[in-house]
Parts: sequence; structure tokens; C-alpha cells
Amino acid sequence: MANTCGGWWPYIQHTIEEKLRKETDSKYKTLEKKLQNLTHAQKEIPQPQHTFHLRVVNNTEIPFSNKEMELLRKGLKYNTHIKKKNWIQTLALELEKAITQLPANERDVFRKLVAERVQILKQQNPTHNTHPETKIVHSIQRKAKEHGAMITKADKGNTTVILPTHQYETKLQDFISNNDFRTKATDPTKTFQTQIQSTIKQSPTLISKDHRWKYTNMNPTAPTIKGLIKLHKPDQPIHPVVKWPNAPAYRLSKLFTEKVTQLAPLPHSFNIKNTHDLLKNLKDFPMLPHYNLASLDITNLYFNIPVKETKKIFANILEHKIVTPQTQMELLKWFDTISEQNYFTHKDQVIIQQDGLAMGVPSSGLISEMFLQHIEHSHLTHLTRKHKIINYCRYVDDILIIFDPNHSDIQTILNDFNALHPKLQFTAEIEEDCTLNYLALSICRTPTGLRTAIYRKPRFTDTIIPYTSNHPIQHKYAAFRYLYNRLNSYNLQQSEHQDELNLIYNILHNNTFPIKPHKPETPNPNKQAPPHSTQKCANFTYTGKETSYITSIFKRTDLKISFSTTQTLAKILSQKDKTT
Repeated sequence: MANTCGGWWPYIQHTIEEKLRKETDSKYKTLEKKLQNLTHAQKEIPQPQHTFHLRVVNNTEIPFSNKEMELLRKGLKYNTHIKKKNWIQTLALELEKAITQLPANERDVFRKLVAERVQILKQQNPTHNTHPETKIVHSIQRKAKEHGAMITKADKGNTTVILPTHQYETKLQDFISNNDFRTKATDPTKTFQTQIQSTIKQSPTLISKDHRWKYTNMNPTAPTIKGLIKLHKPDQPIHPVVKWPNAPAYRLSKLFTEKVTQLAPLPHSFNIKNTHDLLKNLKDFPMLPHYNLASLDITNLYFNIPVKETKKIFANILEHKIVTPQTQMELLKWFDTISEQNYFTHKDQVIIQQDGLAMGVPSSGLISEMFLQHIEHSHLTHLTRKHKIINYCRYVDDILIIFDPNHSDIQTILNDFNALHPKLQFTAEIEEDCTLNYLALSICRTPTGLRTAIYRKPRFTDTIIPYTSNHPIQHKYAAFRYLYNRLNSYNLQQSEHQDELNLIYNILHNNTFPIKPHKPETPNPNKQAPPHSTQKCANFTYTGKETSYITSIFKRTDLKISFSTTQTLAKILSQKDKTT
């Protein structure tokens, strides 16, 4: 029938669906009762109740009202119900963009369907914004401005931090002054852009002429820096975050990582990918009762990678992997070009990093691995024999070791690691009461082996996207699924499993989620991973149920629909640097 009706079939199908919808309106009463039951279940406070770190830390004298604090406690990811004045126009433009990706013979029909639904939205939604959150948000903004304060995020734990703007600027300036930076009188972005274009032109083997444009940022800007507050450290310094996506070398650095991984993959002999990989590493490990657990942390890893030395290591890797001379030359040129563009701006300052790898660059992780794996392959065999280190594994700059204390001690081990290279400095942490916290695990040494539990740092908050947030339902339940998947995949003992389940119930309750027993999903052995897809995608700015209503017309098309949010507290309240 669809073939007979041609391009009009979607419209006929839509008419049939509308009639069916009207006939099933009565079922909404049943669904409403179910929702009330879930809400009643949510009101039942889970036991025992857990104590979490503060969601909001106010380092100012600003007297926020109860309603203002209630909104701030929802977290910076909370998407408000405030609609922008032109939200319908934005939606119409996004709909047209999506329609242009459909087959040509279907576009006019979908335009008619969209026009009908947009008209309904215009009739149902007044142009002015009357949501109560508008007044609360404006009040918070006004108070912050009057008191010269800003709202930002803590380094860890999702805590919202309110502090005087001058205090934040002082912390950021202290970071710049106390590290190996120098200032530059002029912005080198245009010069760096010219270097990128030249490097790409000199890479015919790796980049064809037709694809050069893909790896050049058309309108590049200098990277900018912001700071996340380290609440757990004395004087609360900042953790720097450099925004690099608009930098001249951003796209080339991503391609560099891709090409090196393809042509000269690193062995990763001592690396673990994540906590699941760590659990596999520890499973059935022959742990004797007297062995000790310890962790080593590399101080300021990216700042201390010797770039020139690492380039030589990279050249040896390429030669060992039998990469062609021309490709070697091109990749080494990329290495130089990317590593030289080690700069960022703040206010009116252009700041150059003297050595080390740039923060925020996609290739910095790979380049640091080249150096660290070279050090490990050169020295680890000797160190493990000398100190009888039974197990060694590393995640980025965090190292877990299991050693025999009858042959060595943690201080001697630390001294030898600190002597590996002048640029590398390590700190150590030894187990306490037979327990060591590493990554997301609390690893306990028992007479019969190792026992693990999920570990959360003291500054952990219970902040996730609340159930009341104006997010698509799939965004809200992302944290929900993550918590339960981790619970059921970490092979916890019964007591640890129950403790974690109770904590999850607390988190869900505190974020107004309906609490109900969770049944772990049974893996489907016949389910296959989807092949590499070229499916077309369309992204929509989510403004509420209206967005879901109007985008549902694409449900039976091959178009993949995704949503983004623009009215989060982070975007509305966070003060942006003038250079961004």
C-alpha cells in the first residue's frame, strides 16, 4: 500500500495514527495511576540513609533564599524549564535541516506534517516566558553580579562552588605564575594556522589533496583556560582546563592520534583501560597474606613530558614498525607542528608553555604514553626484580603495585622510581588496614586473597541529572543505568552489593527518581554488535515535551534523532571568560 500511495503514504499513516491516539486517550488514566504509584514509592525514604558531600559550597556572604539554594542544589547539569524567546524558530530550522536528509520524494509530505505540528505549538505556547524558574534564576544572577561573585564547578564530585570573582582570578593567576610559562606580546594563532596549512600540504601520503580541508579549522581561535576549584586541597587552588577545539592544530592532532594508532600501535604492556580491566587483572591473582598494596602517582604528567626526547622515541617506534620513510617524515612533522602550538590565552594575556605537552590536546595522551612506555620497558624489569614487585599496572598517571615487604619497603621503591628520569616525580600511598583505594575500587587484602568494593572519595556528591530536569528521558536515565550496570558487573560480595544498592537508592531518592527494584539485564548471546553505520543523524535543541512531540514524526524513518540542552544552570549561571 505504501508503494501505491507513493510519497503521500507518510501523511496517510499520520492520519491513521492520530485517530488511534484519540481512541486510546482513556488509557492515560491508567498510566497516571501507575505514575502516582511510582511517586508514592519515591517518597518512601530508603534505609539506611547515606551522608554525601555538600552539593553547593558558598564561599561568599551572599544570602541566597531557600528557593534559590534548592535550585542550585539540583546541580549545574540541571536543564531549566526556561524557554528562549525564539525557541520555536530554532526548532523549525532544525526540523528543516532534518527533513533535507530524507529521501527527496518524502520531504514535502514531512514539511506538511511539521507545519501542522508547529502551528499547534504556536497556539499552545505564549511568546513570553512565565515559568517560575525564570524569576529564581534572575535573582541568583543579580545577587552574584551585585556581590562580584561567580558560580563554577569543583574539580571533583560535581559540587557547585560560589566564590568572589577576584578570588578566582587570583587562583588562576597563581597557577600561571607558579608554572613554567612565559607571556607573549602577540597572539600567534595566525602564524600557527599557516604552519598547519603548510604541514598538511607536505603530507600527501597521509592526507589526499581532496581531504585537506577536513583537518584545518577554518576560523581558529587561541585556546582559553578556566579553573575548577580543588575543594579538597589547602587554599583551594584550581585544576586547569584548557579549551582546545577551536585551536589551529585541533583537527590535525586528532588525526595524528588516529594514524599513529593505526600504523604504529603502542604495546600497552602494563596499562589497564578502566576499572573492569583492573578487576580482570586482579582476578585469581596469587595474593599471599603478607604481600602489600601501594599506589604511585606521577606529578603533573603533561607538564613534565620531555618533548624532544619523546620525538626520538617516536622516531624509533616508527622505524621498528617498518613505516615507510615518507610516512615517517610526515608523522614526525606533525609531531613538531602540534607540540610547538603549546599556548593559551587568559584575559589579555597570551601564555606560552615552555616545555611539556599542551593541556586539552587530543594527541597529548598518546605522546605521553610513548614516553612512559619507553621508561617502563627500559627499567621495569630491573625494578620488579630488585624490589620483588609481584604486580604492576598503570592507568594514565596512577600506578598500582603489589610487592613483598620482606624484600623492600615503599619508601625505597619510591626513591628508585623518582630516580628513573629527572622530569618524572612520583608520590606514594601505602595500604591502610590492609586496604588501598585505587581508581573506583577499594581493594582489601584478606587471608584468602583480594576483596573489592566500589570506592567513592569523601568529596563525592549525590548529584546526577534530577528526574525533574528538563532533559530527554534517555538523558535522565543514563546515570541510573550506569549505577546499576556497575553494581552488577563488579562481582561484589553480598554485603558490598547490598551496601552499594542502598547507596544507589539514596542517590535516586535524593534526585526525585521513582525507586523500584532493579532487575539486571540478561545478556543476549545472539546479539551482535552493529556494523559501522553511515546512518544520517539530526540533532534538536530539547525544550521539553514539545520537542519530543514534534520529532516523533521521524520515528519510522532511517533518521537517527539526538537531543542537546542549552538552558542548563551551568550555561546560564557560569561566568564566562571574556576571551571565550
